[in-house]
Amino acid sequence: MKNALRLMAILLFAWALASCTKDTNDGGGNGGNNGGGNDSGNGTYNGHEYVDLGLPSGTLWATCNVGATKPEDYGDHFAWGETTPKDCYDYWLSYKYCMGSISTLTKYCCISEDGYNGFTDYQTTLLPEDDAATTNWGSGWRMPTQEEWIEMCMHTTRSHDKVNGVKGLRFIASNGNSLFFPASGYYTNFLENTRYCYYWSSSLGSSVAAWLYGGEHEMLQTKLRCLGYSVRPVINFNNNGGGSGNGTYNGHEYVDFSLPSGTLWATCNVGANSPEEYGDYFAWGETQPKDIYTANTYTYSDDPSILPPEHDAATANWGNGWRMPTQDEWEELFRKTRWFWTWQQGVPGLKLLDFNGNSLFLPFADRIWEDEPDFDETYRYGYYWTTSADGPNSAVAYYIDSDEWRKTGFERIRGLSVRPVRSAAKH
Repeated sequence: MKNALRLMAILLFAWALASCTKDTNDGGGNGGNNGGGNDSGNGTYNGHEYVDLGLPSGTLWATCNVGATKPEDYGDHFAWGETTPKDCYDYWLSYKYCMGSISTLTKYCCISEDGYNGFTDYQTTLLPEDDAATTNWGSGWRMPTQEEWIEMCMHTTRSHDKVNGVKGLRFIASNGNSLFFPASGYYTNFLENTRYCYYWSSSLGSSVAAWLYGGEHEMLQTKLRCLGYSVRPVINFNNNGGGSGNGTYNGHEYVDFSLPSGTLWATCNVGANSPEEYGDYFAWGETQPKDIYTANTYTYSDDPSILPPEHDAATANWGNGWRMPTQDEWEELFRKTRWFWTWQQGVPGLKLLDFNGNSLFLPFADRIWEDEPDFDETYRYGYYWTTSADGPNSAVAYYIDSDEWRKTGFERIRGLSVRPVRSAAKH
């Protein structure tokens, strides 16, 4: 993904130098068709209207873009991390947080080869001073996170609409409230693609790109952060973002996704104290981490089809009631939640979100082949054990990266992560 973004930047770089005249024809968004839409809003803050879509997090969405006075106005366009619009978005030449090229970032960088002189800060969410919503509308307003975009999409229906001649998307909630997003396109050195909606989130993707909503396929995707896209602010008065554990057992937090099996998932790996920590690595059937993971150091010689409790790293380290998940439980988790890759506290991983706003983070912790994880900054992934054997020398694990999850067989002697589960108490 990052290589594709680099290629796109290189191909378009020379073209960006040719002309930097901002197009004054905005396709109607800021022109003569500025009659009011039917998004009346049901509250105001700092003089800006918002709509309550009844979302689990309590997030309230503004009825207009930053720089707009009506729902159908395009408003202003911003590079990610910049707070004022400009006449030309000439890729990296004028971008605030670099030294003129794609590999010289000076802020919001998690990959050293993208940073100026190897700079990294592992800051993956916009700070208030770099948030176009906060700086233009005042404290309280901010750009939505990647997770808040997904939540809004999960809890609304979407249809193409037109307000006073301006095309866009309308999101309708079950409580009857709705939001209109004009198809405001994006800016390079002129306004492009006003057939589609493009709206920033506050969440970094790769170092050179950030997450936004929209495009031809109307989905979350990453785009070069130096280009100009629209901003739709949000506010949350109760700050109920969800995502933390909603129960504890033996001192360890779990999340209840209301899965059909009743399985409760721990918020951390064995050996970790927070969701972002990798924790310890275990060979299948062994209950203690070690320095070397080879055939010579492997101590488990039995060949069961399902790992017994006395050889389960979750049970041995967290106590009775906790255990490693089965193959079916991993399948259920991925199929019954919405998953997406993201950064959390500077750590890449998969985040899983349910309809009620509960979430779980699985860090890309790699695996230990012999004596240490073989991390690659530009390509991260993780492996998590199940209790299921896969032949005499392998066991079933689940592989995750930024694009997929899948079942795989893996040598039992290698060190993989363990994410515990427990069964819901029976009443």
